[in-house]
Amino acid sequence: MPGTKQKFVVYGMKRKTLVAVITLLGLGSLSSLNRNENMRERTQEKMQQIALLKDPARFPPSDKPLRYRPFSHALRNELKNVDYQVDTVDFCPFAADDDGLYQNLGYFDEENKKIIIHHFRDIGLGDNVEPVISRLNDFDAKQVVLAHEYRHVVNAGYDNRRLNLRDYAQSLRDDEISGCIASVLLKREKFLESGDYKVFDGSPESEYYAEAVKSGLFYPQFGKMSRLEQRVLILAGSKIWEQNRSAGYESLFREKIAAYAKEKNFAALTRNTDKEYRKLSTHYYTFNFDGRKIDLSRERPKPMPLSDDMETYIKILLFKIKTREILENGRQTMQKLTSEIRSRW
Repeated sequence: MPGTKQKFVVYGMKRKTLVAVITLLGLGSLSSLNRNENMRERTQEKMQQIALLKDPARFPPSDKPLRYRPFSHALRNELKNVDYQVDTVDFCPFAADDDGLYQNLGYFDEENKKIIIHHFRDIGLGDNVEPVISRLNDFDAKQVVLAHEYRHVVNAGYDNRRLNLRDYAQSLRDDEISGCIASVLLKREKFLESGDYKVFDGSPESEYYAEAVKSGLFYPQFGKMSRLEQRVLILAGSKIWEQNRSAGYESLFREKIAAYAKEKNFAALTRNTDKEYRKLSTHYYTFNFDGRKIDLSRERPKPMPLSDDMETYIKILLFKIKTREILENGRQTMQKLTSEIRSRW
């Protein structure tokens, strides 16, 4: 048609649009080259980091004299001021797991606010048991147990009895997970002195942490802790604890949950306590670290869900409490009506 301006179209694309696409394609190829170059640089950097991790100077053999490095030893210094009681008991091989680790190395007596650490007495069970007893009675082994039990003392400083029933159940697990992380942190301090991976032997949480270091994910440093290391500590405490230890606490947790449920009504046991639980998590997962405090709860998006069995157990408890309250309210209503009828007659 006369007076109509012609348009240059390629598959429905205007001239300006086509020019812009061609330009972007050119820039895209350049940016792709830049990305490849950056990837090569990062790969070389990573290889250099791994080479440093394998440097024997950073991991001196345990048979060589230790090198002094300035470090505050935050947890060990803290444990020096912790009161605890030693209880001598007979070693029982039936209470040991496949690794020979005694299930009850110590405990926190909540009623009397005392930490009890077990010392094991050899009752002549044979030469094959003697090395296990010696290892459990070793000072370093007892310090690891003390670090765990002391966390229960610290955690007891925050009242978890303001939570609903599910959050209360979570707090019981958090208390144990927090203790496991404290033990790993204590072993971390000892590892920084010697570089000997043997200090991590004896618990699945610390062995998981050691594997992360060996794989080159991070290297523990004096006074510094990367976010990746913090996440590994949270995983070691929660996921590994859940896989290896949670079954042993199932019965104890159920007893505590049932007792807690009897103290409160249905409304208190089901109200929203998310804010209160976050405060508790901050308290449970904050540790003294090289002269300052570090909050590991920030690296945990949300706690692991309760097991199906525990969820079912909690639902049954809540159902029973709700039913009891309905029946009790009905009984009181009937009593009131009966009284009113009698008064009229």
